[in-house]
Order: sequence, then structure tokens, then C-alpha cells
Amino acid sequence: MNIFFISCNYESKYGFVYNTTKNVPIENVKVYDVDNNITTYTDKDGYFKLPYTKNYPSKLVFIAKGYKIDTLPSYGCSNSGETSNKCFKGQRIYLSQD
Repeated sequence: MNIFFISCNYESKYGFVYNTTKNVPIENVKVYDVDNNITTYTDKDGYFKLPYTKNYPSKLVFIAKGYKIDTLPSYGCSNSGETSNKCFKGQRIYLSQD
């Protein structure tokens, strides 16, 4: 799984889910924020959005039919060794097929 942190903000957290081998977006991926008990689904562009929460960093679980379940153990930014709750903006998450 490749994750690239591009920029930061205090608003919502969002990203894109893609197929590892075909490099195409995956629709209807369940994105579950474990620590905040929030669920959303990707759209036809693989896009998902989660609201800003104070419980951060958090664990994300990605579930899609025909794909291996994947977990991003902790997402966020680090600034001088401190975890910040202001990143996770537009990264691509890649899932492998079963």
C-alpha cells in the first residue's frame, strides 16, 4: 500500500482508492475509521471523505468485494515528532485483488 502525504488542513480527511495492478479507481469500497466509528464508501472515482475528528491519528480499514481487506494502521502527519490531526488530504490507497 502506497501513501503519499501532500498537504494538510483542519477540515475533512479524504482520499482515493485504486486497484494496484490496473491503476484504476475502485467504486463502493467501504472505508471504516475504526477509532471514530465512522463509515463511508468510495464513489465511481474511488473518492472517499471522512469528517474531521479529534481522535487522530486513526486506523482505517478498506473493504471491497473481490479485494483483500487492507488496514492503514495510523494516518496523520508528523511535525517534529508530534502527530498532528491536520493531514490526510487526497492520498491514493491501493488495494490488491483476491
